[in-house]
Amino acid sequence: MQDRCILLVQETGDVICWGGNEKGQLGLGNYEDINQPQRMDSFARAGTKISYIAAGGDLTLCCSDDGQAYAWPFVHNGIK
Repeated sequence: MQDRCILLVQETGDVICWGGNEKGQLGLGNYEDINQPQRMDSFARAGTKISYIAAGGDLTLCCSDDGQAYAWPFVHNGIK
């Protein structure tokens, strides 16, 4: 599976994702494809509310309500 969906629940700042994840592009800490929508718990555990999100190719970018920027997956020289 190559495609993925990522959505932002603006009321809570939660990021919900599903789809292809062979490069970790869902940001869930694994490389398994996800067929059902799943909340990205890392932001919620840290008390971070996401305000904006954008995705294209394998890259996802987001910004928190306090102005911090996040990007995933992190790939260096083609190596996960």
